[in-house]
Amino acid sequence: MIVFADDATEPIPQDNITVGPILSYFSYSEFDQSGFLLMEETGVLYGAFLDYTSSSNKTGVMLNVRIEYAQGGLNYDGQLQDGTPLSASTEDKLIKLRGLLLSEMKEGVHLYTGAGYHYWNNIIKSSAGYERERNWLYIPIGLRWVNIKKTIQAHIEYDYFLTGSAISHLSDVDPGFNDPVNNQRKGVGLQFNIETIKGFNEKSLMGGGIYLELWSINESDISSVTYNGTLIAYGVEPKNTIVTLGLYVKF
Repeated sequence: MIVFADDATEPIPQDNITVGPILSYFSYSEFDQSGFLLMEETGVLYGAFLDYTSSSNKTGVMLNVRIEYAQGGLNYDGQLQDGTPLSASTEDKLIKLRGLLLSEMKEGVHLYTGAGYHYWNNIIKSSAGYERERNWLYIPIGLRWVNIKKTIQAHIEYDYFLTGSAISHLSDVDPGFNDPVNNQRKGVGLQFNIETIKGFNEKSLMGGGIYLELWSINESDISSVTYNGTLIAYGVEPKNTIVTLGLYVKF
């Protein structure tokens, strides 16, 4: 996160550590190969972030590192393997890590790229439910813009999906089952953000913003489902989408 003061005579140093709370609406959906909706989970998550941005070097390059944590409960609306409808609540935890290198193209405009990681732990709270873990790596490529007064900034980002996996803990339902791991190889993400920044004095600031994060991840590779060591079926992680609309405050 690049931070600027609104007082040009006594600017806030660019070396910054900011923290703050996050509140977001989260929506996850799965689809079959024909595009039919199989299930969805929606609800509100809350958490916090820690963000560090270094001062620029002689070439105008800056380093940004960010970690986010969120938790909460979602509403699950889907079905069992035999098609029986299932509605339940869930328990969820999300962790996001990313590191970026930012290069100033011209005053107020930065091009950036780096690496990012998402982890999502999702427990369906039902007699037929189980724990699911999802994680993926991606490369963010984006542009960040700051207005002349340096009180508003925005960014737009394309996320190139590298690799991911989905672990289904079927042994939670019956210890005889294995816990299949489905590898995910294709997907795409987009992110949009706009925020305001206000300096209290030469060393302090406060700001806030809104962001939209979109993911579309293709159907996974096939995995084996076994019971007491005997192969009984094959499974895939369906094509899925994630939409997150959030608000945050930073100090």
